[in-house]
Amino acid sequence: MTHAFYCGSSPAHEDITAALQAGDVASTRIGDISTADGRDAVADLMAFMVAQKGVIALYQGAAETGPRALGHRSILANPCDPEARERLNERVKYREAIRPLAPMATLEAAKEYFELLEGASDDDYNAYNYMVLTAHSKPHAREKIPAVIHADGTGRIQIVRAEDDPLTYAYLKALGRRIGVEMSVNTSFNVAGPIAQTPNQAIDTLRRSKGLDVVLLVASNGVVYAAWHGGNRDSGRFTGWFSQWKAARPVS
Repeated sequence: MTHAFYCGSSPAHEDITAALQAGDVASTRIGDISTADGRDAVADLMAFMVAQKGVIALYQGAAETGPRALGHRSILANPCDPEARERLNERVKYREAIRPLAPMATLEAAKEYFELLEGASDDDYNAYNYMVLTAHSKPHAREKIPAVIHADGTGRIQIVRAEDDPLTYAYLKALGRRIGVEMSVNTSFNVAGPIAQTPNQAIDTLRRSKGLDVVLLVASNGVVYAAWHGGNRDSGRFTGWFSQWKAARPVS
């Protein structure tokens, strides 16, 4: 049923480039995920920024249906950062402080930090793929991943599979190398309104969120662009991270 939770079509390259013409937005092409090496590079950049306490949005493919974000219209952050939930609720999404953030994880990380129910164990616990079930965390989870453990000790978890979402899975694997856990904060890509559907709506969501560092927009041909606040609103965070990441990449 992996197909049942997405609708519409992937954003065309020309629609993304048209949306990036907005005068108050800065943008640059950062890669191409149509090859495995290109995908892994973009995933590593995502993990590098999140490891620096960056808050990034991922806009790719068809949008999710229903009240969930499954890596196509998601805001991502570091689950190990105890201040992440407060930062996202107060400066990114402008919502109540008590609102929880969901964890997305590889199957291995989900098993390590959550008690997955045997009744949902079919096909390697694929019932947890869709952010529709909560799971109780294990005793050591709150210390390691405080941002995604709710007050009652549960998490509304999404397990990500390589075959279902190669980019998001590669990002989680890269996080494992960067922060030591293959798990990310995952919340829907919206700010005081509906989840972004079109490239123009993605840019408008960036525009309305002062705490969102960058939006990564993936075109249907695999080309990936980064968009961030331009002009006087440019914090310099994304350009600084991008320069640092490129400088540290091995020369091929």
